[in-house]
Amino acid sequence: MNLQSHIGLRVKSARRRAGLTQEQLSEAVSKAVETISNIERGHSLTGLETLEQIAKALNSPLGYFLEGYRPERRLSRRRAGLQQAVLDASDKLSDDQLAVAVRLIEALRS
Repeated sequence: MNLQSHIGLRVKSARRRAGLTQEQLSEAVSKAVETISNIERGHSLTGLETLEQIAKALNSPLGYFLEGYRPERRLSRRRAGLQQAVLDASDKLSDDQLAVAVRLIEALRS
């Protein structure tokens, strides 16, 4: 997965977590809906100024969008999306539920 796809997945995840539509985010950052869509799909790499505006609108630190990116590790977009979905879901779990989820994942690895 390249950097623009990684950032796109993170933007989409943060937007959903914030409960915003692409339209609402586009209005908040004064960009076209198509621009937000292209960023989220990894079709375009946004500039730092726009990414900073997105971060503010989503109440996320700027570093969140780069977090976890490892250029030496090539992931498919599907796998990266699934991993992000697991992370997003884990944010909503209690500590006990998260412990169960970890055990389930470990059992699947065996």
